[in-house]
Formats: sequence, C-alpha cells, structure tokens
Amino acid sequence: EGRSGSDYFASWDRLVFHLPYAFHGKRIASELFMMSMKKSGNWDAYSQTISEEPQIERFDTDADYQKARVGFLRSITKTPEYKEFVNEKLEKAQRASSLVGNMYACSIFLALMSTLEVDQKAGTNLSNATLGFFGYGSGSKSKVFEGRLQAGWENVAAEFKVFEKLDQGKEINYSQYEQIHRNQLKKSINNPEGEFSLERIEDSGLKVGARYYQWV
Repeated sequence: EGRSGSDYFASWDRLVFHLPYAFHGKRIASELFMMSMKKSGNWDAYSQTISEEPQIERFDTDADYQKARVGFLRSITKTPEYKEFVNEKLEKAQRASSLVGNMYACSIFLALMSTLEVDQKAGTNLSNATLGFFGYGSGSKSKVFEGRLQAGWENVAAEFKVFEKLDQGKEINYSQYEQIHRNQLKKSINNPEGEFSLERIEDSGLKVGARYYQWV
C-alpha cells in the first residue's frame, strides 16, 4: 500500500503476540519499542531518562555486551512511556493468557480473542483498526503480519465469551492431573453436553489413530 519505510510498530493499534506465558509479549517488545522511537525521532529526548545504550566496541567479550544489553532493555520496560505503550497496545491480549497455561500455536489466537473481547466490552471503536501479529516458535524464524478489522467485528467478538468460559473451568486434584497426563482416564472429567465429543480412536488396521466423534 505504498507504506515502504513506515513505522509499522507505531502504526498498529493493537499488538498480538504468540504468548507462551502471559507477559512474554511486553518483555520482548522493548527492543522493537526502542527501534520505533528512533525511527519517529523521539529517541533522543526519551533516552535522557534511561541509562546509556551499550556499544559493543566498549566491551571485551560478546557475553559482557549481551548482559549489558539485556539490562538496558529491561530499563526501558520500567519507564512510564513504555508502560503506557503496553497498556494501550499489549495488555488486553495477555489477560486471557494469564488464566491458562501454554497453548503453543493456539496462544496467538487466544491473545487475539482476548484483545477483541476486552475492547468490545469497553465499547472501543476499532473498525478499520490495524493489528500487528507476531507468530514464532522455538526455531529460528517468525512470521510478522498485519490484519485490519472490518465493520461489525464487535458482533463477532461478543460471541467469544472467552472469560465466561474460563470461569466455568473445573478444578481437578493432583491424582486426576496425573491420570490425564498419563492418558489413563477412560472418560472425560467434564460430561459433554451440546457438543461433539471423542467416541473412540482406531487402534488397528489402515485407519489406526483415526479419531471418531459423536454429538452429545
């Protein structure tokens, strides 16, 4: 769209990170925040409020430089400007993630649903807003892309009921957890109702591993 050279990080209204744990996004975004500040021309004034950025040529070893850089980036996260940025663009995504464990590839979708549901309940007008997505795993690459919300997004978000569903979670004891983890349970802890449930898994023949579901 002719936006070459644009500061995408600043232009995105919400940031949706893959969140292996709830606060991962805000802990790793400080370097991107710094790059955005430099690109916008606001860095010089802002940098006066934090420690000096480490320069690699001033260190004897790369390990010493990396340690100093980690501390420097952490100092950015303590500033009012960064906290305001997190509250505006990141905080809503981490609310649902703080209530669940690591969902791996699903976590970016939970972060999106969390963001939209919180904004929908707050009555925020996000029609035509742009969202930046950050997907990555334990490998050496990631995918960063942009999405734009269409009119009527709030009607869809109203049907998510993410937090309502999380409130309906059932507490289990350690023995039950062990049985689930070891695949020893023969029936679901929650009785399915008004949904598809697993009926059986094929254990022989050409269809071994095939999963069969039934409507309950």
